[in-house]
Amino acid sequence: MYGDAAAADWLDALPALTEQALTAGDGLTVERVAAPGGRSSLVILVRRADGTPAALKIAPPVAGPELERAALEHWNGWGAVRPLDAPELDVSGALLLERLHHEVSL
Repeated sequence: MYGDAAAADWLDALPALTEQALTAGDGLTVERVAAPGGRSSLVILVRRADGTPAALKIAPPVAGPELERAALEHWNGWGAVRPLDAPELDVSGALLLERLHHEVSL
C-alpha cells in the first residue's frame, strides 16, 4: 500500500471517511488527533455522547481493520484494547476503541 496509487486514493478519501465516521458515531465529540497515530491509520481521541473517552481509528483496507476488530473481540481486553460496540459506525475501516489510561493525556 505504501507509496502506490491505492495509498494516495485512501489518503485523498480520508477527510470524507473521517467526517462520515464522526457523523455516524452518534454523538462523538473530537478531543484531538493522536500523534503519532497508528502505523497506517488515523487515530482521533473522542468522547462518546455519555462522556466515555474512546479512540476512533480509521485504517485503510490493506491494514485489515475487519481482522483487527475480530482479533480484539476475541481477546476481549486481555492484553489489548476492547472494541466498543458502535453498530451505527458502519464506515469502511473505522473502529471505535476503548481508550487506555483515559485519564492520561497522550
